[in-house]
Amino acid sequence: MKIKRTIKFMKLDPEAILEVFKKHQVTFPRSLRIKVLSESIESKYVEEKMLLLKQEKESVNSMSIKDYIRLSRVNQYNKLSEFQLENDYEYYNDSNLNKVYFSALWDKSISHLENHPYIVEVFKDLELLETTENKEEYTVYKYNLAFSAIITDEDDYFDGIHLGESVTHFDTSSVATEIRKLGEKYKIEIPKYWTKSDMQEKLRRELKIRKMYDDDYEVRIQIASKKVVCSMLDDLKVDSKMHITKSDMINIIIKNVDKNKISEISIKEMKEESQIEEPVSVVNEPIPVVVEPVPEVVEVEKFVERRTGNISNKDYTYLLQQIIDNQEVLMERSGIKKHTKLERVFNYIVTFLIVIVVILWIIIAFELF
Repeated sequence: MKIKRTIKFMKLDPEAILEVFKKHQVTFPRSLRIKVLSESIESKYVEEKMLLLKQEKESVNSMSIKDYIRLSRVNQYNKLSEFQLENDYEYYNDSNLNKVYFSALWDKSISHLENHPYIVEVFKDLELLETTENKEEYTVYKYNLAFSAIITDEDDYFDGIHLGESVTHFDTSSVATEIRKLGEKYKIEIPKYWTKSDMQEKLRRELKIRKMYDDDYEVRIQIASKKVVCSMLDDLKVDSKMHITKSDMINIIIKNVDKNKISEISIKEMKEESQIEEPVSVVNEPIPVVVEPVPEVVEVEKFVERRTGNISNKDYTYLLQQIIDNQEVLMERSGIKKHTKLERVFNYIVTFLIVIVVILWIIIAFELF
């Protein structure tokens, strides 16, 4: 039904209007606001584009990086997201432009409301709201934000951009600062750097994709420092930078703003993860370890006492006994296995020592008699 457009919406408190709309379950598609934003600001984009192209033609050297960023922006103004358009209203900072937008917005919104089943009740409640002449002058962004609770995106869209193109779109048309502000609009906090646990999870995922992940790797990942984790990613030729890129930022926002919305990065990740096979733990039978007996060698203690004018015969006898005991131990082992080369050498040395001791014993005995 047709309704009289007598309500001066800009003289009403946005929060009061919102409560009426929520009461009657009134919602507006985001595409409606984007269309009004784009059409109202088009003349500004066209004007700026002409100036930048003229400047580029006259002298390329006079173009700054900022100029080229703006030129890229105005070249695709009809493809920008809602927030990017809102941001450009602040960039131009033209109060008259804002008024043009507010007027067009409510004209389109009322047309949209004409099909609502409770349109009469909605306008009765709106007409009861108090107006004031001293309302603060809203920016386009702040005014739109007041109605965010009743603005809907299509299932496959985020901020007016198709999810399959969202990351690429913002990465090529927005600077990092703008994307962070986009996060603020949707109340999503974006960290400046990845945490150690983020990098560990990135490493696990990459190892699983390459079918390299196992228990040993998991132990290494858990005990590794942040620097070592990054080094392991480098070895796999995977990006190990700790700072959050523009692509990362927009992906974080979309993941957190609505669990049902999936960006092209998430789609790629899900496709890769679907190919990951969980590692099957294989229990290997323990291999028996054969421990060969080590020959026990009794240390030969030196009990040779230096006595004035005499050497004790008892000391040499004890020394000889120790050598013989060692030789007997080796002889017992010889019944178990063949002598190794080392044992044969040891036997020769022991035999030599026995001969020396016997000779010394004979000499001492000879001197005594």
